[in-house]
This record gives sequence, structure tokens and C-alpha cells, in this order.
Amino acid sequence: MASAAIRQQCNRGDQLVVAAQMGFSRMIGIELDARYAMEAARRVPKAAIWTGDTNELLPSLLASIHEAVFIVLDAHYCKLDPPIAKSRFPLWGELGLLRTRPYADIVVVDDVHTFGKVRDDLRYASDPEWETVTETSISLFLGAPGETIGDGYVVWRTARQ
Repeated sequence: MASAAIRQQCNRGDQLVVAAQMGFSRMIGIELDARYAMEAARRVPKAAIWTGDTNELLPSLLASIHEAVFIVLDAHYCKLDPPIAKSRFPLWGELGLLRTRPYADIVVVDDVHTFGKVRDDLRYASDPEWETVTETSISLFLGAPGETIGDGYVVWRTARQ
């Protein structure tokens, strides 16, 4: 089992609490909103909480981890008060980083209920976004089978030499 758990858009840390209860030795949260990041850090003191955009933070974070990770990706915008600027749809870039790793990572893409749907309320520009995301497109992109569990699509990657 992976010893590191990463939660992209950790919000207030609910899933990091679960990761701590499951015995992960290293937990990392990434959150855009500084207030949510502070709440997550308070709730899970042994988790490292990074504040910022995964487009900017995830490459260096993954480069620093030389073991399999359990990572939950939540590639949509939440309504924040005050609102933050939207950025390009991050999911395919995040999955691209994971696709190049040689480790047997476990990747969860959250919000299956939005897969394949046009989400103009979340759209950054006119580029295709959620409508390109399906269980099949994720598995093909990562080169590994997956399974829908609840509202998450879970892909178990195999280690590469």
C-alpha cells in the first residue's frame, strides 16, 4: 500500500482525516483557499497542507515523492467567498504528471456524477473540459483499468521499470 496520501483541493480536510485514520504515514493536502487550508491543518496536524493552485504545486510535489501515492483529484471549482479566479481545467495535466511516474500509484478522480457533462458554470474558456472526462478516457490516458466506487473513479497503476 502507498504510504503517502495526497488530496488535491482538500477543502477542510475531511478526506485527510480518513487517511490519518487509515494509517498513512504521510498526508498532503493542496487547497486554493487559505481559510480552508488553515482549517485542514488544524484538523489534521500531521498533514502537510499546501496553499495554491495544483497547476503550479503538483509538479514539484510529485517530483519530491519517490514512492507510490494514493491521490484524490477534484478537478472542479467550488464556490468560494470571496471568489477566486478560475484557471484552466487541471485534470488532464494532473493525470499527465501521474502517467509519467514509475510507481504503482492509486489515482482517484472525484465527482463521477459530472463526467461527460458540459459544465459552463465551471468553464474557464471555450476549451473542452468535463465533457472529455469519462471512466474510459481516464483509463486509456493512464493506461490502467479502473472502477467507479461511490462518486470516485479509482485507477490502480502498476509500477514501471
